[in-house]
Amino acid sequence: MKYEEFELILTDYLEENISFDLAGSGQYLDDDIGEQDFNDDVGQVREDMIKTLWDCYQDTIEDVIIDALGSDFKGTI
Repeated sequence: MKYEEFELILTDYLEENISFDLAGSGQYLDDDIGEQDFNDDVGQVREDMIKTLWDCYQDTIEDVIIDALGSDFKGTI
């Protein structure tokens, strides 16, 4: 899977959840939610989260496959 595909798959899910979490954090006034600064903050967190998840996937996928399916996959992923 390419990073762009991974990003596209996660974008909507993360946008919704990050928006909800940031809005509920108490760090924004009700009037600020949905405004450009709020949306920019959501976008920044989303971008960083996708990069973190991608790195995590790349760093652990082989270990997870080996744990689940056996050592035949070592060095093949």
